Formats: sequence, C-alpha cells, structure tokens
Amino acid sequence: MAGGAPGYGAGERLRRMRAAGVIIDPEDAWLLVELTWGVDRDGYIRGYLNRGKRTHAIALHHCIIGQPIVGIVKFRNKNKRDVRRENIYYTDGRYVCR
Repeated sequence: MAGGAPGYGAGERLRRMRAAGVIIDPEDAWLLVELTWGVDRDGYIRGYLNRGKRTHAIALHHCIIGQPIVGIVKFRNKNKRDVRRENIYYTDGRYVCR
C-alpha cells in the first residue's frame, strides 16, 4: 500500500477505529489510514510512526488541530475518542468548571 501504513487496508483500518469508538469528521478520516493507531493507557488515540530504531507517537487530536505551544487541547464532551473539530479546542490549562 503506497503511502499508508503496512498491514491492514484502508477500509479495514477505518472499520477497526470506528469499532473502537473513534468519532471523526469525514475530512479527517484519511489520517486513520496513514498510521497505525491505538488507544494509550490514558484513553487518547495515538498514532505510531516507525523511524529506524525509534518509534514516535502522536496524538490524533494534535494531527487534527495542531499541537499548542502553550496550553493544552481539551474535549468539550470529555470523550477522548471523539476527535471531531467541533469537540476539540485549545485552553491555557487552567481548571474550568462547567
């Protein structure tokens, strides 16, 4: 498969991530095909990229809206598997009661 991660085909990767409960906008679904994804111990969706002897991990929500220089990314509905653009936003990291 040119450009994509080895192993499962694009359709199977999408099916497996949806079965895992990942909710993603259609325009961002291509990201699920490009890397091998999994759920880390904190519940975040992480992609794993092998570079020689090192493996790099990146959070799916950072692929979608970018990684902030200052602050953190939060989820409006507290569901870390809901990575739709309407559900993720930047904050300065201070605790906010809702």
